[in-house]
Amino acid sequence: MIIPDDIVCYTDGSEFDNIGSTGAGIYNYVNGKELVFPLGKYATVYQAEIYAILLHARRLQEEINQSICICSHSQRHLKPSVLLGSHQC
Repeated sequence: MIIPDDIVCYTDGSEFDNIGSTGAGIYNYVNGKELVFPLGKYATVYQAEIYAILLHARRLQEEINQSICICSHSQRHLKPSVLLGSHQC
């Protein structure tokens, strides 16, 4: 559920087969900013997904005092966040 004043963000982690490396990506729907973080060849796609979610939540928490809706294509990555006190979008 997205609340009208939410900062809406999309995150993704992926592996680049041709170079054997992983990375994390973040897209902020509100301001159109996109960030990409290379994570090297030892991080898994799961780790890249979690890194993107946690990094973006921390950065936004430090910058603004507003609710944040982080969208991910995998509930597997969002379920542990319930323990951190967040809600699913």
